[in-house]
Amino acid sequence: MSAFQEKYAIDKKDNEIVDLQSKSRLQLMIRNVLIGSSLLLVVIAVLIARQFLQKKKSQANLQLKNSELNNIIEKLKSTQSQLIQSEKMASLGELTAGIAHEIQNPLNFVNNFSEVSNELIDEMNGELEKGDVDEAKVIAKDVKENLER
Repeated sequence: MSAFQEKYAIDKKDNEIVDLQSKSRLQLMIRNVLIGSSLLLVVIAVLIARQFLQKKKSQANLQLKNSELNNIIEKLKSTQSQLIQSEKMASLGELTAGIAHEIQNPLNFVNNFSEVSNELIDEMNGELEKGDVDEAKVIAKDVKENLER
């Protein structure tokens, strides 16, 4: 019986050892799962932080580009208004030149007839001094036609 009791005690101790080994493996597995989960969470946190920083940097770049584009638009608007003002001044210059030309043409016409009439009067005076009244009358008629024009 004593051998039976000793064998029973040894079996009981072996069972306890197996139970302890089993619990130890289970605890080791749980520890490994917890460590793996923790590492996974750290990796995810790092990736999220990296993504956040990239997004923030990208937004800063976008704002900088937007500011540059707004400056370019303002310069273009300023240049466009200057160009429009230049075109207006050029058109005004052309209009003024056209008006001056139109005013000058009739004046030249009047001046030319005035010069011709002066020459005809000088010629008529010359004919009158010679005593040729008929020729002077013809010249006076030409002067009158010039004045009517």
